[in-house]
Amino acid sequence: MNGSQGTKDRHLRIIPVPPEVCIGDPGVISLDRRCVKSLDLLPGECCRLVARTGIGWVTMAGDPIDHVLVPSAILQFIGPGRMVIEAAGEDNLQFEIEIGAAQ
Repeated sequence: MNGSQGTKDRHLRIIPVPPEVCIGDPGVISLDRRCVKSLDLLPGECCRLVARTGIGWVTMAGDPIDHVLVPSAILQFIGPGRMVIEAAGEDNLQFEIEIGAAQ
């Protein structure tokens, strides 16, 4: 196994999981236009994002795909890894966030 393959295996992978997989207390975050929020997920942590208003651009360490968060969209990630969320549209971004243990 080469070094880059081993590193890739340690990074976060986005997997489809049902809503009941992420157990935690939800909160709401508001970001002004072009502002950025980053979160480091620990191994086994689940993060669910649900946009209320605005458009968000979400990237994850080790994930080659960038994700767009639009109103009513739900994105879920399982750690470990760093997630970066940017308010990408003309308006502020407001989203619900829930971080907890993946089951």
